[in-house]
Amino acid sequence: MFGEHRIPLTISVGDLSLNLIKYDEFYRYRRESSDSHVEKILLQEPERIILSPVEPLNLLHRITPYLQIEFLTTVVASPGETQSVFLSFPIEIGVFFPVRNAFDLLDTISLSRKKLTLYGSPRGGHITRYWQSSVHHSAPKANSLYEGILKLEIVNETDRWVPVKKTVLDAHGMKIYHKTDLATAQARMEVTSENKAETEFIESPIEQGMKSSIELFKLGRLAVSSTRYYMGEGI
Repeated sequence: MFGEHRIPLTISVGDLSLNLIKYDEFYRYRRESSDSHVEKILLQEPERIILSPVEPLNLLHRITPYLQIEFLTTVVASPGETQSVFLSFPIEIGVFFPVRNAFDLLDTISLSRKKLTLYGSPRGGHITRYWQSSVHHSAPKANSLYEGILKLEIVNETDRWVPVKKTVLDAHGMKIYHKTDLATAQARMEVTSENKAETEFIESPIEQGMKSSIELFKLGRLAVSSTRYYMGEGI
C-alpha cells in the first residue's frame, strides 16, 4: 500500500477503504474505516498521490511529541554490553500530493488506538502517547495499517544488570523507512544508571532497499534544537 499511486485510486485493505475518483467535473477523495469518514472535493486532478507512514504523533502534535513504549516483558540488560531488541510502534499514514520538490498533505490516517499517559511526576513529567509491545529477538510480522517495527539498540553503560521496562522517544527525530507493506524505525537507548537513560532515533533502515518516509515534523510544523530524550524518571 505504501508508495506512489496513480489516479483513479481505489484501495481496500482490512478496515480501511480509500478512493480518489472523478466526481462530476471534479475529483472526490473519500476515506472510510470503522470509526471515521473523510470526504474532500478536489477541483483538479492530481498527477499522483503518495501514501507514506509518518510519525505517530501528528494527530496529537499540539499535545505531545513523545512516544512511550512499555515492554510487555521486562528486558534485563547485560553490564557494559550493547544488545538489540525488536518492538512494535503505532503508525499514522499520510496521504500526500507531490508539488515540485515538496509535498502537500491531503489527509492523515490513524487506525491504531490513541492513548495518553504521563511519564514522570505531575509537576515535571511529560505527557506521552502510550503503546505496549511484546519484545522480540528478530523483526516480527506487523499489520502495516496499525503498526511498524522498531529496532531498539540498548547500550548498558553501567557495571550492573539493569532491568528495562520501557523507552520514551522524541518523535521530532523519528526516521521511518518503509517498503510496500512494512514501516520500520531504529533507535538507541543509552542506560546510564538503574533508572536513567537517554534515547534518540537512528537514521538508518533495518534492511536494505527500504525507502525513507516523508517526515511531517520536517514540513514546517515543529522545530526543535535537540531530538534526544532524557529518561530521568525510570526505565
